Amino acid sequence: MSIKRIGRALAEAGRLETVPLVVYGSKEPPEGAEPLAAMDRCVGKAIYSMAIREMPPGYISLSARAGCCPGGQAWLGLSSFPERLKYFVSTGTPDFMEGRAEYLKRCPGMVEDSVRTIGEITMPAENIVIRRTEEMTSETDGLCIILFGKAENIRNLCSLQHFGTTQALTSILMPWGPMCASFVTYASGMASNVPCDSAILGPADPTGNQWFPPDMLSLSIPLHIACRMEGDLGQSFIKKHPETAFPSNRQKDY
Repeated sequence: MSIKRIGRALAEAGRLETVPLVVYGSKEPPEGAEPLAAMDRCVGKAIYSMAIREMPPGYISLSARAGCCPGGQAWLGLSSFPERLKYFVSTGTPDFMEGRAEYLKRCPGMVEDSVRTIGEITMPAENIVIRRTEEMTSETDGLCIILFGKAENIRNLCSLQHFGTTQALTSILMPWGPMCASFVTYASGMASNVPCDSAILGPADPTGNQWFPPDMLSLSIPLHIACRMEGDLGQSFIKKHPETAFPSNRQKDY
C-alpha cells in the first residue's frame, strides 16, 4: 500500500483543508526530524501544528522526551502514569500541584479505573514518528493516519468507514483521554484494549480548547482501515453520489 496515495485520497474525499499525517515506529528518527517536545510541551498541539503548516517530521522517544508533559509521556508508553496524576485529572489534592485540578473525572478512583480499562500502552519502536503522508518516500510500516477537518468533512469520512464494515457500534469510537491519545495512542494499536478495527473520532479533551479550533475534529484511522477506505471510494457515496456528501443546494428552512 502507498501511504502517500492513501493520505491524498482521503484528504480529497473529505475535502480537507489540512494535511494528513502518518504515525509509525522507527529505530532511528528520520533525517531532519525534531523532537515533538521541542515543538511544543503538548504533543497534541505539536501534531496539529504539523497538519496546518510546513514543519519537519516530529518524533518522541525515551531519549527525546524532555520537555513533554508527564501525562503525555505516559499516554505514549514512555513512562508509567504518575501516581498523583489521578488527583490533577479529577478533584485535586492539596499536596500535589498546589491543589490544581482539571475536574475531568468525578473522583481519583474513576481515573484509575478508566486507565485500567484502556489496557497496557506499549511503544511500537524506539521512536514514535509523526510526519505528513506526502513526505513518505518509502513504504515504512505505518500505524495510523491522522486527519483533521470540520464537522461535515469528518462526518463524511466516518460514513466512508461505515461503508465497508458491518460493525455498526464499534467501527468509530470517541474514547476518553488527552489529545495525544486521540491522535496517536488509540488508533496506532499501542493501547492493548482498543479494538484494532476502530477509527478514533476526537478529541474528547476540553483542556486543548485554548488552541484547538472550536469547529475542528480529528479522525485517526488504523492504517489497514485507511487502506480499505481508500479502496472503497469508487463504490461509495463519495464518488457515486457526491451531492450526498457535499450538497450544492442546502435547505435553509430550519
